[in-house]
Amino acid sequence: MWVFNRPNTLLIIQLLFVMTAHLAVVQSYVCILKERPDPSRGGALRWSLPYKEICFCQGVVAPKNAQTCPRSEVEYEDGDLWFIDDPRLLVMRQNWEKDILDELMNRATYCAWASWGVWSTCSASCCGGKQYRTRTCPSTHCTGATSDTQTCNTQGCPAWTLWGAWGTCSASCCGEQSRTRTCLSCGDPSTGCVGAESDEQTCNTQECPAWTSWGAWATCSASCCGDQSRTRTCLSCGDPSTDCVGAESDEQTCNTQECPAWTLWGAWGTCSASCCGEQSRTRTCLSCGDPSTGCVGAESDEQTCNTQECPAWTSWGAWATCSASCCGDQSRTRTCLSCGEPSTDCVGAESDEQGCNTQECPAWTSWGAWGSCSASCCGEQSRTRRCLSCGDPSTGCVGAESDEQPCNTQECPAWTSWGAWATCSASCCGDQSRTRTCLSCGNPSTDCVGAESDEQGCNTQECPGMILRVNKLDVEN
Repeated sequence: MWVFNRPNTLLIIQLLFVMTAHLAVVQSYVCILKERPDPSRGGALRWSLPYKEICFCQGVVAPKNAQTCPRSEVEYEDGDLWFIDDPRLLVMRQNWEKDILDELMNRATYCAWASWGVWSTCSASCCGGKQYRTRTCPSTHCTGATSDTQTCNTQGCPAWTLWGAWGTCSASCCGEQSRTRTCLSCGDPSTGCVGAESDEQTCNTQECPAWTSWGAWATCSASCCGDQSRTRTCLSCGDPSTDCVGAESDEQTCNTQECPAWTLWGAWGTCSASCCGEQSRTRTCLSCGDPSTGCVGAESDEQTCNTQECPAWTSWGAWATCSASCCGDQSRTRTCLSCGEPSTDCVGAESDEQGCNTQECPAWTSWGAWGSCSASCCGEQSRTRRCLSCGDPSTGCVGAESDEQPCNTQECPAWTSWGAWATCSASCCGDQSRTRTCLSCGNPSTDCVGAESDEQGCNTQECPGMILRVNKLDVEN
């Protein structure tokens, strides 16, 4: 807070206070410094602010003297006053600009959080403990938490679990069994433990004669189709014994691949054709009486047979590309050979054709000629076309099969048929009429010859009332 000499000129100092993340938020109020009566000092005029907390003030407005105050002064609803003899106020008569800056720093410290304290000791030496720190606020205007927490000592902490139970004994006598344990760090598998993961011991140690594993095979007795042997030893818990069941030695044939040989050629097979044919024969590779693949040479042999002149067609070649995407044609060819040489003596055609892409391919033919006109005037005539697919009738074309147009369109007035007779005008001795219309090519016309209406008598029977009336007149006369 700042107080100025009365002679000073009116100073309006707007202090913009930008807080860091750990400073308290200051409300945007402009405080007016003026002389007000202090109830605690018998009503004496003293410099004061309208708020008890300096944290509410964003800037200070000082009046020129005690009698005159700026018109912009705001009447605050908060009636509590804060007088300048508060120990936190800084009163200086000279170098006031520097003092204002100093007081700004004092106020920031008072209205903001103090620095965080040091972190507490970690709650665990490994696998993630917790540690805490706190801070204080000299006023009630700081926002945020008074304490902070973080994890610490997150490094691994490997250790063996307890040994598991011993496993089943590997044999009913002179056997072995094992047990295991697991290395964990913070509950997860780890490789950081010191020591073995498994442990073994002997079990069922009573007398137990058994064969050792077979030894290596001895050298083969011959370079091909030979024999070789191997041996094993009967032991009981590590000592020689004669109580094992089975043979002490084993034999097998060896070097069977070293002496493969072909059998004699078999007989020639049947000739493949009556002329320019081929025939084959085979032999078998054996080694020590068993089939082998080690012989050198071919397993089969071929020769020509029936070599007299023999023209014949080769197999048909592949079909050529189709000539159209639908309803097309394609061809293929073959060659006449006689014992491998071109010949002209083959019977049959050298080329062959077939339809291809035979899927539906509908299309309209051209329109036919227009037919005769249906009338000498105001007539119609039609023409047709056909839908074909690959030359055959089809219903797959889009559009109409027939087309019509007017013909002989010259003026052609004519009466329509007479309409029905109208209702009779009387129940006896009445009249009724009918009409017709003059049209030319469907439009009204006045060029028809004859009358547009016609009349006739109706209900022609006698009318008794009229007869009586006439008779009465006759009587009077």
